[in-house]
Amino acid sequence: MTGRCCPFQQHVMELNFMEQMEHINNQFGYALSSRRTFEDGGKIVTFGDGWKPVMEDIIGSRSEPLTSTCFQLFESLWRCLDHNLNTVRRYLAIIKVFLNDIDGAAEDVNQRQKVWVEQLRMVAREGHSIVDAYPDKDGLFFFLRRIIFAKNIDRLLKEIINISKRKEIYGIANIHIRERQSVLEGDNLGLKLVAQPDSCSHRHITEFEKEFQLIKGEKQLMNALFDDLQEIGYEKLDERYKIWVDQMKEIVPELDLVIKECACELKHVTLLNNILGFKARIHIMDKIKKIRKKIEDAGRGRKACSLVQRQSQAESLCRKTQPLLIAKESRMVGFDEDVEILMAQLLSDEKHRCICSIVGTKGTGKTELASFIYRSEAVLSHFDCVIWVTPSSTVEPLKNQIAKKAAEIIMGGEHDMWTTQVVLTTLATKKYLIVVDGFQTAHALDNLREAIPDRLTASRFLLTTNNAMEALRACSKSFFVHPLRLLDDKNSWILLTRELNVKMNLEPKLHENEIEEIGKKIMAKCGGLPLEIQKKSKLLFHKDVTAEEWAKVLEQPNEDQNTWSETFDTVNNLPSYLRRCLFYFELFPADFEIPVRRLVALWVAEGFVPLGEDQEWPPELVAERYLIELIDLNMVQIAKRKRNGKVKTCRFPNGLRQIFKSTESRIPQVGGTSTDLEAVPKNFRIRRVADHLEVKDIWHKHIHGKRFTYASDCDSLRTYYQSVSSFLSFDTRLASKSGHDIRNFLQHCILNNCLLQLRVLVLEGVYKPNLPKDIAKLSRLRYLGLRWTYLELLSPYINSLLQLQTLDLKHTYIQTLPRSIWKMKLRHLSLSESNRITFPPKPIGIDIGRSLHDLQTLWGVFVDEETPVKGGLDKLVNITKLGITCHSQVSAVADWIAKLQYLQSLRLRSRDKQGRPSKIHLKFLQHHTNLTDLYLFGCLNTPLNQLFLPSTLVVLTLSHSKLEDDPMQILKDAPNLRSLSLFADSYLGQRIVCESDSFSQLRVLRVWKLEQLEEWKIEEKALPSLRQLEIRLCPRMKVLPDGLNHVNSLLELKLTNMPMEIHAEKYNIPPNCEVHRDDSPLL
Repeated sequence: MTGRCCPFQQHVMELNFMEQMEHINNQFGYALSSRRTFEDGGKIVTFGDGWKPVMEDIIGSRSEPLTSTCFQLFESLWRCLDHNLNTVRRYLAIIKVFLNDIDGAAEDVNQRQKVWVEQLRMVAREGHSIVDAYPDKDGLFFFLRRIIFAKNIDRLLKEIINISKRKEIYGIANIHIRERQSVLEGDNLGLKLVAQPDSCSHRHITEFEKEFQLIKGEKQLMNALFDDLQEIGYEKLDERYKIWVDQMKEIVPELDLVIKECACELKHVTLLNNILGFKARIHIMDKIKKIRKKIEDAGRGRKACSLVQRQSQAESLCRKTQPLLIAKESRMVGFDEDVEILMAQLLSDEKHRCICSIVGTKGTGKTELASFIYRSEAVLSHFDCVIWVTPSSTVEPLKNQIAKKAAEIIMGGEHDMWTTQVVLTTLATKKYLIVVDGFQTAHALDNLREAIPDRLTASRFLLTTNNAMEALRACSKSFFVHPLRLLDDKNSWILLTRELNVKMNLEPKLHENEIEEIGKKIMAKCGGLPLEIQKKSKLLFHKDVTAEEWAKVLEQPNEDQNTWSETFDTVNNLPSYLRRCLFYFELFPADFEIPVRRLVALWVAEGFVPLGEDQEWPPELVAERYLIELIDLNMVQIAKRKRNGKVKTCRFPNGLRQIFKSTESRIPQVGGTSTDLEAVPKNFRIRRVADHLEVKDIWHKHIHGKRFTYASDCDSLRTYYQSVSSFLSFDTRLASKSGHDIRNFLQHCILNNCLLQLRVLVLEGVYKPNLPKDIAKLSRLRYLGLRWTYLELLSPYINSLLQLQTLDLKHTYIQTLPRSIWKMKLRHLSLSESNRITFPPKPIGIDIGRSLHDLQTLWGVFVDEETPVKGGLDKLVNITKLGITCHSQVSAVADWIAKLQYLQSLRLRSRDKQGRPSKIHLKFLQHHTNLTDLYLFGCLNTPLNQLFLPSTLVVLTLSHSKLEDDPMQILKDAPNLRSLSLFADSYLGQRIVCESDSFSQLRVLRVWKLEQLEEWKIEEKALPSLRQLEIRLCPRMKVLPDGLNHVNSLLELKLTNMPMEIHAEKYNIPPNCEVHRDDSPLL
């Protein structure tokens, strides 16, 4: 076998190297973001995407592995040298920029940061000395010198990777870099920014000496860690960090011992000692590697986390903000939170002039929002001068507009007496707000800022623009970009029907229900654009409220397609990772509501998001950030939100889909669109299949047509489906044929060596698609979606699908899980709660410490006497979403939950053998600082006020808790609580009181089946943010809550099966509140 590796090995090596380089990108990303451009060989690289441009240039630098034989080693080193050398030079240049930026920050860093930076500086010095020793081409020993040089370069790359890993292992936060006052321009960019570090001649050292240096570096960082710990205080750490610190302390004796052994070996270095002590040195090097592995293993458990930092002003560390899917309530009927966010920026105490930009596509309501703020009393009273202008094609007319209006306000209106510049200079001394409606270019804004200098008067610019890229180009420390999103379904419906005689929330009659369905289609067709919705509303206003008239409006095309054309034109400007994610929406049917949990898992399974232990953030959070970016760019519409404000479902806007559909060049590559089979080239390879039951789709004949019986049919399968990576079916017919069609298609494809590249198999909603036994050959499968399939048995052949990341069995009749579940690489496992599915015992020989280590979602599991909780489930400590029903082992489950420091959502139910609510055992929750959603079903063994609920809680649901103390008094100061549900028997008292200034953030309050409740008092200024109130089945409550009329924010009151004595009159309800009553008999 030659020195070259097979294509598969080469691909694996490239992927491994890419992961290493991406790791470096994560660690030095802050250094990169502090510089706008970097000059390299005449090419300017923008750092908006981190090192991605650099990565694309150097990915081939290790396209082949360094193989075991001497000849293969030399050949690989020789061949990779030039590319690796360029790579090293790039890294050293960026490290120099980083080191230059942190000069003078010594007072702002902790001990770990100081030690790490010094180690980085040493690597840079050594790197420059190695690079400077590039061998001359002359001389007899050029070949040997080049091989030695290539080996040193290869070792240097490993050192850079190693130093970046240390930053994560020891919880070293990014160093805050002060902004430079000097202006960098022209030749000052790039490498000339930084003085050369102190150079030294390179001295070749042995591998043993290098290992000794590395282990001494570990010792330095460990000592620095303990120094920081002494300042922080061990007692202030939570349990997870204490475990990590204890593990590091246990390593110290081994570390000290091996350092002494190394020093002893190196004390007397002679040729004879080197020969005689060879075995001993090999043994010591093995010890060093084992110690370093222990350190890495200890650090791996707390990846993406950092120690509690000192809060002194001297230490200001830069922390990344975790991307969250919290969606703002952007509504044409109120703009509530948009106004709140922008007002906070405009009316802040910041003395420097700030620039706020409202960004959104045409028709999203930017001008209306800006106008509302411009005319508000708070703004008019806060600023000395408030000016509204519209930009011209050049800057001068814009300055003249501002000067003319400013003269009218601050100079008595005689603008002609002063020049424009004099007026603008005078304006600069005032506290002003200038609204520019229709801002176009960053260049115009720069000119305007120069014409009106910042005099530290707390003045503001408010801009509206549909050009997000220009807004981002103008970004600076004092620039705030506020994306105005498309309306969700709820607010779209309010806008569509507020002038019409249609009320969605009332129990509809038959013809009203039909109207509602047509209305929803009209609403979806508008894609969440307020301007388009208003146009449709005006058309409906002049029509009778009948299904026929509304259907005519539905058939009419949208008047203005230019809006979506302009949005489509910006697609090519998106980074590649966002384009991939955006094109993925084409797989789903038109107007289809895509669950975010499903979309995020699909993107991860498809490989759109980097996956590996070295990634700072879990891939799901990165995928959520991608989705938020697309939502902010108005390329994706939020359909529904959860009660905690997070996005539940989203969709591809209809108008944008139509433009994508008309672009024929892309259709066959994505799938799910009507494509004529005859028009596709014979050698075409389909990458993704989305079955929409469309006859014209390429695959419709193969899936739902005749059975495969001829050799030509098999050739056809191999022609199209050998390279398919995703298969999604949207065949939701409640008939056995749908399941049979899918099974037959999968079976014939796999038998003909097709679909073997499959990573995603989504059969959600397909009726009983019994999987063929050949499913075991899909060894690359990452996502298997069987939700709502009504399957009764899970195919035993999935035992071989060990690469599965997502297994979705929710809403099926499956009752058992295979024991191979412990061997899979699952990240998300969803089960049906009603089926009482228990976890199987762990197979013998499975390393429980690594088994299911990355599991984040475990939903619907049932715990009985046989469930392996201790020593099994309680080792799964990275779970973020847990839904569990306990029949026994409640204490063991409570101990397990206490370990879940990353937990975000918990649904805990406790039932006895008859299915009745039983006692819940739960320990203190104050350390669960990521917990936002909590659902408890059962009698609490600990009083609610002693559970110490975390301040991060957003949604709380209690059922059968049997509380004796008023929960409104216990929860009144919860700072982030947005939704509170008190269900059956959650409270046994007769009276509840909402005190003044309580529940500042509560939006939704539901009180159901509190059979003892008689009186409810709401004091003034209580519940200031409440929007929805629902009271159901409280038979002793004869009147509405006393003081309800003070809750002016209330928009909806629902009374379900309440006593007839309750009357909702105008005098006892808030002015903008709609009342909905339902007295229909219970089923």
